[in-house]
Amino acid sequence: MDEITPETIASFLAGDLTDAEARELRERAEADPAIAEQISAFGSLTAFLREETSIALSSDAIKSAKRLLASSRPGLVGRLADRATDGLRVFLAALDFDSRLTPSVAGYRGVAEITQVAFSCDVCEIDIEIQRGESGRSTLRAQIDADEPGAWSVALRGADSEAIASVQSDQQGALQVELPDGVFTMVLERSGVRVEAGPLAIP
Repeated sequence: MDEITPETIASFLAGDLTDAEARELRERAEADPAIAEQISAFGSLTAFLREETSIALSSDAIKSAKRLLASSRPGLVGRLADRATDGLRVFLAALDFDSRLTPSVAGYRGVAEITQVAFSCDVCEIDIEIQRGESGRSTLRAQIDADEPGAWSVALRGADSEAIASVQSDQQGALQVELPDGVFTMVLERSGVRVEAGPLAIP
């Protein structure tokens, strides 16, 4: 074990390391207070996450987190395209956030049962929750925030561009739909505007 990464500590706390790896990490923590502090801090964080997964974050908290991510990883949140197609202004939304890519959550087994994903472009922000169901399908809940309220027509398209599911949001931009496993592009349309967000992996 050459380098101790957040993933290594997460695996240690989850009991996923081999006996030899776990023993080596404990010995290094006993010899190095900095490593011991990392393990302690990470353990406190993951314990907190397990206790607080049922608490919904406020929209202000989510937007603040997205702003921090944008400042640290600007390539992910820049607008990718703005073009005209069949009279529509078409925007490609960029990925802002995917909880599966966050080591402190994705690396620790059982911390988060709900996946959170966010996309954004010039005309809207899309906040998505994906929850695995007992039937083998997943429930996707989304909130589309735009400058002006109004319903969106939303299609989830598969790799061959076929619409796997279609749904209409309410006037506040909220929607819910059940989906099979797969990789989709989320296509939103209204008032001469189309937004394409993807790829979006389910579950």
